[in-house]
Amino acid sequence: MSASHTDDRTPTLFRDDYNDKFSPIAYLTYYWSNDRVQQDWFQFQLDGGYNYLRHEAISGTRLLDLGCGPNLGSMIGAPDHFTHIVMADFSPANLEVIKGWVRGDDVNFSWSHVCQYYVKQFALDPAFESTRLPSLKSYIKDVVQCDVLQSEPLGPSYTGFFDCVFSSYCLETASRDIDTYRRSVLNVASLLRDGGHLVMRGSCFEHCYTVDGQNFHSLALSPGQLTTALTDAGLKVKELKIEGVDDPDAADANKIHGYCVLAEKVGS
Repeated sequence: MSASHTDDRTPTLFRDDYNDKFSPIAYLTYYWSNDRVQQDWFQFQLDGGYNYLRHEAISGTRLLDLGCGPNLGSMIGAPDHFTHIVMADFSPANLEVIKGWVRGDDVNFSWSHVCQYYVKQFALDPAFESTRLPSLKSYIKDVVQCDVLQSEPLGPSYTGFFDCVFSSYCLETASRDIDTYRRSVLNVASLLRDGGHLVMRGSCFEHCYTVDGQNFHSLALSPGQLTTALTDAGLKVKELKIEGVDDPDAADANKIHGYCVLAEKVGS
């Protein structure tokens, strides 16, 4: 999950390997460290998620973090009107980290530096650092397993639509090819109410990302493939930002570019 450099790595691990070969704490320690939060490409992703979740078009209380991993950093930046947050991931180990944090267990990772970044970057009240985590804990209403390759990603027993779905580096890692990716976008769109919004982050042209010395697959999407998949799933792209370029069509296929996209589900 890096950006703006060439990618000559070979993926060796895929979707089912998350059950026994993915280390949640190694992931957090590497990708969400204080040093990482200070890097430009990471701030592009943090700022994009923060700003899009606060877009004037987005309303409602129900927010789904789909493919959340063991990560709370994105939801720390979610606005307070989302008082019903569901965290969902494919990996039981990732979900256990989230559940442990909600229970008050020692998960061996601090989110204070992420709170501090939001305070500094967006001129928030300094009290945000001490108040946001307790409020977020009360807003997380459920922690569930998901599978974006299924037509009902949260399972047949989970009912109700969401006002907003947030997803970061999820669909690319679950999908082995572009046809599978397009179906996964359609599956995710089914979770939104008409007029609801999808906020999604990821990388274009990235083949894999590394956790604890192991390379996990990522589908090397182009910006065009991304927007086509969204449109074909009944989602209207409202904003798309590609790291390092003003025009998505100018993205260099030989480099990794982070992206942030905001899309609205068009009613039938």
